[in-house]
Amino acid sequence: MSTSQSKSGKFSILLRFFHWSGVLIMLGVYVSCWMRNLYEKGTNERMLAMHLHFALGVLLLAWLLFRLGAYFFSTKPPIVPSQPGWQAGALKLMHGFLWGLMLVLPLSGWMMVNAGGRAVKISFLGMELPTLVQKNDTLAKMLGQAHEVMALLLLILIAGHTLVALWHHFFKKDNALRRML
Repeated sequence: MSTSQSKSGKFSILLRFFHWSGVLIMLGVYVSCWMRNLYEKGTNERMLAMHLHFALGVLLLAWLLFRLGAYFFSTKPPIVPSQPGWQAGALKLMHGFLWGLMLVLPLSGWMMVNAGGRAVKISFLGMELPTLVQKNDTLAKMLGQAHEVMALLLLILIAGHTLVALWHHFFKKDNALRRML
C-alpha cells in the first residue's frame, strides 16, 4: 500500500477515477436508452439517442477492461473496523456480478443489433463495429429480452451497492464509503 493510501485509507486516485467515471458512463447508458422512448421510431432524435446508447455501451466495455486491470493490480485499503468474512465474500460476489453484467450487457446489445440485421455504428466517430452474429430474427428477439432483463438486474445491483455503501457509512460508521470518496 502506498504511503498516501495508508494515511488516507482511500483507494488510489486511479481506482476512484474509474469508479466515479463508471457511474457517469452507466448513467449515460441508462438515460440514452430511456430517451429513445420519448421519440417515435424513425425520427432523428430517436436514432441519436440510440447511437449515443451504442457509443456509451462500447465505451463501457473498453472502460471495464481498464477498470479491471487497475483493480487487480492495485492495493485496496481495508474496511476499518474490519467486517465479518461473510460481508467480505458478499462484496466480492457483488463486484463479480456488477462487472460480469457490465461485460455481458454491451456484448448482448451488440449481438442483438447484428442479429436484427444491422451493424453497430458509432456515427460521430465514423466507426462501425465488426458483425458478431448473422441476421436471425429469433436470436435478435431473445437477445433483446435478455438485454432488458440484465439491464434491470444491473440497475437493481447498482441500487443495492449504493444502499449498502450508505448503510456502512451512516449505520456501521466504518470507512467503507470514505475509501472511495
